[in-house]
Amino acid sequence: MNSVVCITSAGILWGIIAIFISLLKDLGFNSLQCVAIRVFFSALCLVIYLSIFDRSKLKIEFKDIIYFLGTGILSIIFFNYCYFEAIEVIGGVAIPALLLYMAPIFVMIMSFFFFHEKLNKRKVLALFITIIGLCFITGAFSQEVTLSGKAILLGLGAGFGYALYSIFSKMIIDKYEAVTIITLYYRAKKIRGRKSFNISYD
Repeated sequence: MNSVVCITSAGILWGIIAIFISLLKDLGFNSLQCVAIRVFFSALCLVIYLSIFDRSKLKIEFKDIIYFLGTGILSIIFFNYCYFEAIEVIGGVAIPALLLYMAPIFVMIMSFFFFHEKLNKRKVLALFITIIGLCFITGAFSQEVTLSGKAILLGLGAGFGYALYSIFSKMIIDKYEAVTIITLYYRAKKIRGRKSFNISYD
C-alpha cells in the first residue's frame, strides 16, 4: 500500500511541475532560471532533511563524484532546460511530456552499448510502437506537420537527458541509497545552476 501511495504521489508531483513553470514564465523567468529555482529549493529541502535525520547519507567517496556531476549537470540540467523550453516553444504541456517519455527507448539503446543488456523481441517491439506513436504525436504521418523541428528536438532532448539520469544512476545505485543519489545530484546541479541565475525585468 505504501508503494502505491509513493508511486501515485510521485506521478502527481511530476505532473504539476509544468503548472509552476508556466507561472514562473509568466513572471518573466526564462528556462535556465526556472531550472536554477527548482535546483536551489530541491537541494535545500533535501539537505535540511538529511542533516536532521541521517547525515551519513550525505557522504560519498571522492571517486564517485564524477557520476553525481554527470547525473546533475549532463543529465538533469540538460533535461530540465529542454523540457521547459519545449513547453514555451510549443505553448503547451501535453506534447513535451509525451516526447519526454521517449526516455525509456534511449535507456534501452544506451544500456545495450554500455551495459551489454540484450535487446529481446519485446524490447524491439516496444521501441517500434513508441516510434510509431511519436510519429502520430508529431504529425509526421499527416500532410501538415504540427510541430516545428526545434520543438521536436527539444522534446527528444528532454527525453535523452532524462535517460542519462538512469544510466548514471545505474552505475552507483548498488553503492548508495536513492535519497543520497537524488540529494547529491541536485547539489551538483546547484553548482552549475548558480551561473545562470541572473534575473532581470523589462
